Formats: sequence, structure tokens, C-alpha cells
Amino acid sequence: QLLSGRYGVDASDMDALSRAVEEDDAYYEAEAERRGLTVEQMKEMKKLERENDAFRRAQEERERVEHANQVYAGWLREAEEAKQIYPSFDFEAESRNKTFTDLLQSGVAVRTAYEVVHKDDILGGAMQYAAQKAAEKTPYLDGIIWFMTECIRNSGFPMDHRLWAEVL
Repeated sequence: QLLSGRYGVDASDMDALSRAVEEDDAYYEAEAERRGLTVEQMKEMKKLERENDAFRRAQEERERVEHANQVYAGWLREAEEAKQIYPSFDFEAESRNKTFTDLLQSGVAVRTAYEVVHKDDILGGAMQYAAQKAAEKTPYLDGIIWFMTECIRNSGFPMDHRLWAEVL
């Protein structure tokens, strides 16, 4: 408000306020004198400093965006690899899970983040798969278990472990 009153411009119009300050020789006189410059040289130096700052900020923003794009592209590559192992993996759906995205942003690989989030499901599926494979490879085991169960139910069969060894 103070500057807008001094320069006669609207306080909400930052461009007009900035132009008014830049055109005010009194604003630059003390610093110009201290540095041994003319007011015009001081104005030009300040203008170059502002332009340099704006350029630096724009460059930093471009680098930040480029880095973010590279990280995201890496996540997409890792997601394709994870899908080879876990066909039901859906990166877009997982990206809505805060725990998953927190892990990714901490530098954890996509596959590892998925495994951490879904460890119980994965473990349960692995156990079911192992049981199924064991049953496929050892069908005779089901027969032995059935036979032992029937022996226990029927009191005419041996109950001593030494006799079991002979039965089997």
C-alpha cells in the first residue's frame, strides 16, 4: 500500500508497481553512489540481475520437470517388468495406493513396492500354489492319508507304530 501510494498505482497490479519502482531514480541513487555507478548503470545492473534470477528459476524448473519425467518413465519400465511376474499388476491402480506411491517416492523399486503392499495376498497365493503342485506330484500321498484315516476309524487295524510300519 505504501509503494502504491508513493507511485500512484494500484497495489494489486504488481507489474505496474514494479515498473514504477524501476523508473524511480531515487530508488537507485544511494546504491549507485555507494558502488560508484551512475543511476542508469545501476538500473541496468539490477535489471540484468532480475533477468538472471528469472532465467535461473526457469532452468531449475525445467530440470525438475525433466527429472520427474525420467523417474516416471523408469517406473513405467519397471511396471512392465513387474507385470511379467504378476500378471494382475496394474500400475495405474496401484498408483492410487498411498503406501505404494510413498514407497516409490522413497526410491523403492516398483516390483518391491507391489510386493510390500500385497505381501499377504502373494504369500497366500504362493502357499496355495505350492500345495497344489505338491498334490499333483504326489497323488499317492492322498491314498496313504486316506488309508491311515480309515485305519484309525476302524478299531480292527493296528494302533501301535511298529505295526503301522508293517502295514505301510
